[in-house]
Amino acid sequence: MSSRNCIRGTLIVANAIFLAFSAVIIGVGIYAWRAGSLRIVGRQLGGSEPIGYIVVGGFLAASSILGIISAKTTYKCFLFFYVVLLLIIFVVLTAASVAIFVIGGKVESGDQYWLNRLDQFWRSSVSQSPGTVCEFMDAFQCSGFSKSCTQYSQSEQPLYCPSSCSNLWSKDSCYDVTIHQIIHRFNIVAGVALGISFLIGVALVFTISLCCSPRKSERKSYV
Repeated sequence: MSSRNCIRGTLIVANAIFLAFSAVIIGVGIYAWRAGSLRIVGRQLGGSEPIGYIVVGGFLAASSILGIISAKTTYKCFLFFYVVLLLIIFVVLTAASVAIFVIGGKVESGDQYWLNRLDQFWRSSVSQSPGTVCEFMDAFQCSGFSKSCTQYSQSEQPLYCPSSCSNLWSKDSCYDVTIHQIIHRFNIVAGVALGISFLIGVALVFTISLCCSPRKSERKSYV
């Protein structure tokens, strides 16, 4: 078997695996959308999230089908579009992973700029979506943002603690309770994204080499 055929086979198998994975994502999204909600690994999937799963799964499926067609036919046009698509995904995943690591490190170390941004986001959420803030506080058994609700002054309490919440007397602030858990999960997501971008980089190299190598009919024309 020539190296060209080996590369083609590898790309076809890899894209077939991604296609099966995307089918699972689409299936989960459709089931959650039709059922209204679905609990996955201790997390409730509901609202508009199933639509996001369907869109991401559809994009992965379309990319995988394009990859299989490109590797099967080795037409330059298909290979070119597939290379461009892989390059875009590779750049986006790598940039997002690095950004998550950098921002997460700054937030965890107590960088004042990001603390102020989070503080503004919390106050905005209290003002616009108090019910969501209450659900968050109940889920993590915390109150307030950088301080618990009992430690805020009377004028600060309405800014950080919705009056409709039942968990206003918790002594733990939500920042202290959740920030390390959230950063840890974000780092896991970023690590997975970096791993996927590495695999995409390998596929990108294989595809470029397949695109640059002459097809069998082209080699015969040179003889």
